[in-house]
Amino acid sequence: MPIQVSNKFKKIAVLIGVVIAIAVVGFCRSTTTTHKQVTASKPQTQIVIAKMADNVTHLYYNGIIEPLTKKYVTSHVDGTVQKVYVSYGAWVKSGQKLVLIHSNKAQEDYAKQLADYVRAKDQYLRSTSSFEATAALYKAGIISQEEYMTQKSQNEGNKLQYLVAETAIKNMVAVTENQNIENLSLGNIDALQKVFEKKYIAFTEYAPISGILLTPDKNSGDPSGGGDSKEIIEGSDVKEHQILFTIGDMSGIAINIDVGETQIDSLREDQSVTISSWALPGMLFQGKITRMARQASANNMGGAVNFGVEVVAPNITEVERKLIRIGMTAKIDVAIQNPPAIKLPLQAVTQENGMNYVTLVDTKDNKQRKVAVQVGDSDVTQIAILSGIKPGDAVLVKS
Repeated sequence: MPIQVSNKFKKIAVLIGVVIAIAVVGFCRSTTTTHKQVTASKPQTQIVIAKMADNVTHLYYNGIIEPLTKKYVTSHVDGTVQKVYVSYGAWVKSGQKLVLIHSNKAQEDYAKQLADYVRAKDQYLRSTSSFEATAALYKAGIISQEEYMTQKSQNEGNKLQYLVAETAIKNMVAVTENQNIENLSLGNIDALQKVFEKKYIAFTEYAPISGILLTPDKNSGDPSGGGDSKEIIEGSDVKEHQILFTIGDMSGIAINIDVGETQIDSLREDQSVTISSWALPGMLFQGKITRMARQASANNMGGAVNFGVEVVAPNITEVERKLIRIGMTAKIDVAIQNPPAIKLPLQAVTQENGMNYVTLVDTKDNKQRKVAVQVGDSDVTQIAILSGIKPGDAVLVKS
């Protein structure tokens, strides 16, 4: 008697069959996908023909932007700062007033230097007049050559003393007032008396060049070299020859960098460089190496040996000058031109036991052989091959 199967069990059987079919299809798809993934992950290869190319190495250094040059403003006298006309960090023009210094000692110094000048001038004029007469006598054969040369030497000595005295008094007059000292002489006592009666106790220091006003460098504020730099403010006591300000010439910029002992011989003076700054994106300055130290830096302290190198961009535009600030960081790119070499993709070179190898392919029969090579400098994509292969060789590259 045949077995009767209810409709309920038929439905269950159909449902189970559908589930099994879906599982089989999913498995097949999964297997296919996995196979495709495995196939896609296989490394791809290509053949590159070796050829000579330019071989440029780039060396990069960091530094701080400084003015092209610096000019120091010193005090002509001992005294106390009475007025400061400028502020640090400001732009100043050549001849602009910087500071007024009150000095009680200046009157005595001025009187002495003026007296020295007048005496030296009188002595030189008298000596010149006497020498002219001596020269005439010598030309006429009346006196000997020895007497003539003695008188000439004395006159030249008097002239030198006069020039020194004139320079000293003019330097002092330059920071007091424009006194016409050329007309002063021992023969005009009344005019001298009026000059001596004037009070010269206030001295003005002027900017010698145009540029940016900087604080004095460390250890430059004290003329004895024993103190730290300090900003000049009203009421400050200053000494003669003390550095008051530093003016930075911003017609260009300078950067000092440290170069290691293994790279210093790769550089040369007048070598072109490219200067950039993280603070000025997209802005590049063309410069050159202007100075290379012959002695290692004193601050190596037993570590890596470095040599000081100065880089300058001698000319910058007005727009660049307004954007640049002293102390900004700078990046120096030095391009070293090496002899031409074969360049290959980095993936062409493999390493085994400390040796570098490339795989050559015979284009006739596609046979491959591995050869040792000597490599040079590399960048993010290529490496220089110095020996081991020749131009025209077919090299296998794995991607």
